[in-house]
Amino acid sequence: MSGSNLAIVVALVVWLVGSALQGAPSASRPGVASGEPAGTLVAAYYVDAASYASLQAHADRIRAVSVWAWAVDASGQLRSPTADATLRQVRQAAEAHGLAVYALVHNAPDGRFDGAAAHALLTDPDARARAVDALAREAERHGLDGITLDLEGVPPGDREALSAFVQELADRLRRDGRYLGVAVPARTADDPSQAFSAAYDYRALGRSADGLWLMTYDEHHADGPPGPVASIGWVEQVVRYAVSRVPSRKVILGLPAYGYEWSGGQGRALTYAQAVERMARYGATLRWDGAAKAPYFIAGDRQVWFEDRYSAGYKSQLVRRYGLGGVALWRLGLEDPGVWEVIGRAR
Repeated sequence: MSGSNLAIVVALVVWLVGSALQGAPSASRPGVASGEPAGTLVAAYYVDAASYASLQAHADRIRAVSVWAWAVDASGQLRSPTADATLRQVRQAAEAHGLAVYALVHNAPDGRFDGAAAHALLTDPDARARAVDALAREAERHGLDGITLDLEGVPPGDREALSAFVQELADRLRRDGRYLGVAVPARTADDPSQAFSAAYDYRALGRSADGLWLMTYDEHHADGPPGPVASIGWVEQVVRYAVSRVPSRKVILGLPAYGYEWSGGQGRALTYAQAVERMARYGATLRWDGAAKAPYFIAGDRQVWFEDRYSAGYKSQLVRRYGLGGVALWRLGLEDPGVWEVIGRAR
């Protein structure tokens, strides 16, 4: 066994012991890790080779895969040199397990979301029409079940234009019998002062789209102070606001599968495996925040907060409590494999 594998095994043992000692939830508690389905839709975002390995391992627990596919540019053109090959690969794997495949369409051609490009697209009716036509054609060509739209950094002044574009895209996809999900920033109120989320009119978007996919993560992020990625109280506030604007069955709860390490005022993203490996390497003791329902540890000036099967279990209870449409995991390949015991496969 390699040193890194041994470290992970040790970390997992520490985690199990720490869970018992520090009040983490028991896997035998109903609704936490009982294998019960969480809502109707169990979706997962797919990005890279690590996503493919996770898809192959856990396809029996998933109903839909949203594949990072095309960037839509300011003129409404779709850009990606790898989308065709990726979609073909995922469709082959998905068809073997009866999974739906959606293409995720974004405005991050180089990995960074481009608000200026989104503004140009949304405020030009010709560009919007070009994008709708292109997406409908590509969905047909690839035999897709739908589209997940993830436009981020949209300026607040483009609120009505964004809603109009979603309506136009939904009408076209629905005519072809395809699904439209819209990923939206987490918000707890319709606050125009929140520039990152003011453009996203939950009520209008929810009227048009088949699903509103809440990005209920990054409550704390790499550019801010340490803290939980998605504390249960904050997530529930977002859910309460969403169901006050949108029929609950249209609301899809985003589940984070990652964490962050902060040190020296800097933060960086970690997978679950990286988090437990660091815990073993630093000789740190796992802690459980009972209020946030999240694991973390501290080693010197380092703080690491992450997500696991237990934190996912508490969030999955909200799906049942509020009658939501399901969950969407961000993203395949980052997760604690045990999350699949929690969110299961919706039936």
